[in-house]
Amino acid sequence: MKCLYKNFFLQKEGFVMKGVSIAIETIIYLILAILVLTVLITFFLTQAGPAQDQYTLEAKRNSLCGAYVSMDFSCVGRDDGPKTGEGGVDPTIPENIASTCSELNRRFGFAYRCTAGSGGGTSGLNCIRSCCITCPVKTPVTT
Repeated sequence: MKCLYKNFFLQKEGFVMKGVSIAIETIIYLILAILVLTVLITFFLTQAGPAQDQYTLEAKRNSLCGAYVSMDFSCVGRDDGPKTGEGGVDPTIPENIASTCSELNRRFGFAYRCTAGSGGGTSGLNCIRSCCITCPVKTPVTT
């Protein structure tokens, strides 16, 4: 009788161990699946970052340029500078155009004639003319 009890106990113990090994394998598979998904999500999110930044900066530039051109359609400015103040745009708009376009230069290699502090004076007007795609470009007339 003792031998029968021992065989029953060993079989039960082996059965318990088999069930535990299946649970451990399942947990390992779940951890691997979560790890793979995390790596894939991280990869795709980091790849979309620069393109999204460029899109955001260009949208900001277009919005600011639209606000400026609505008050100075030909982009000729006033007194060797952007048309600001009374009858013009808010003075912060040329500064924001300059900072946005200089950021586009720095990050994405654009060739706008803008630096972060070139919002006023002749350099500000040149920045607006080169950066705002809505400003008309004067082309020389050839005969």
